[in-house]
Amino acid sequence: LQSASRLPVLARTPIDRRVAMLKPTLVRSTSVESVENPSSAKRSVWPRSSLLVSLVVNALLLLAVISLAKGRVAIEEQQLLNKAPGPPCLTNAKLHLMSPRPPPPPPPSPSPTSPASPTSPPPSPSPPLTPPPLAPPPPSLPPPPPPPTIPPPPPHGSVDDISQHPVYNFVHVPKCGGSEIKFMLRFWSEHVSGGFLYHGLSWPGWEDGNSSTLEAALADTPNLVALGGHMGFGIHLRPEARYFAPRPVKYVTMLRDPRRRMASMFEFNVKGRQKSEPSYDPNFEEWILEKGRHEATLDEDAWDPWILNNSMSRQLCCFVMFATSGYHSQQRCAGTLATARCAIDNLPHYTVVGLTDYMGESMTLITRLTGIVDLRPPAARHVNMNPHDSSLNLDNLSASTDAYLGQLLRWDNLVYYHAQRRFWSDYMGSAAA
Repeated sequence: LQSASRLPVLARTPIDRRVAMLKPTLVRSTSVESVENPSSAKRSVWPRSSLLVSLVVNALLLLAVISLAKGRVAIEEQQLLNKAPGPPCLTNAKLHLMSPRPPPPPPPSPSPTSPASPTSPPPSPSPPLTPPPLAPPPPSLPPPPPPPTIPPPPPHGSVDDISQHPVYNFVHVPKCGGSEIKFMLRFWSEHVSGGFLYHGLSWPGWEDGNSSTLEAALADTPNLVALGGHMGFGIHLRPEARYFAPRPVKYVTMLRDPRRRMASMFEFNVKGRQKSEPSYDPNFEEWILEKGRHEATLDEDAWDPWILNNSMSRQLCCFVMFATSGYHSQQRCAGTLATARCAIDNLPHYTVVGLTDYMGESMTLITRLTGIVDLRPPAARHVNMNPHDSSLNLDNLSASTDAYLGQLLRWDNLVYYHAQRRFWSDYMGSAAA
């Protein structure tokens, strides 16, 4: 009864306060029962049936209170909705407020058959929409002062003072893609207004059959910045170096896998000889045995860059240069282990050691380590490239020919191994820098 008397009050209070108001009532009911029946107070626990009934009654009362509270909240919410401006709320006020209002009906259009009313004036056309007037322009400001005159930067790859610039000596090993480097040096030298000498068709007096000596060519070439050709290592030790001393000499070279280089040399020699002897058409084994027998009759020191017997290691070790009567070397340079060691010891004196099989990376390495940029026009790119290099397979040679080829390239293979390690070390190191 006490709980029932509190229901109107509970309906207007929050749920947490409602539970707090009911709790003393339940406690008092149990205390009254213990006073009226003292025997029940002596018992430690109620009978299970009485406890179950009490729990059910309390649960029912709590559900009734919650239902009344929800109803009161719904009534208050409906009152708030009825106070909102607009048409009166329908049964489902929430749905009515959330739904969009219907558009107003269009005005009735006059029937085409009925005449227009004389009293109604004709509808006036709506005025055209005009953009708002633009804001007045700001007052004119004086023109900004001209920027300070800055001299243009020097062209890429330029040389500030040629007299302090080193001389690049390109040691051109035959059939290693050196024509690419030759034209790169030539056009870069023209770009920096420096002198360029290449021991070949462009050498002074070459086409007339009376080529100039190295000393005469150097004397006639002022501001020399690059020198190249099928020459050997060591021009800085020769007396002709006085023409560009005390400027240092930096060496650049390109090397190639010895077996692939030998295949390219075979194609080059055969194609060149077929111009005068069209019937000359030997295979690789016939050609290498014929050329090897011819070289065996020559003096061991009478070598040139075009011989087969370890010519790459010889050219990296000894200085040799072509004159009117042929190639001449002032050093004893046989195809031996001592010559290979000499070539390996000279590799640190080369600023750039490129690899033909990685031509693009080699050109990049030259630019990184020397500052020489590739300014060649399209007509001077990929010149003297032999398209038949890949068609010759040296893996199917006979056992005797393969052993003879290995003897001819024994020391070149050793030098090429060290050159590969040097190339990748320089390339990765320059990329990181």
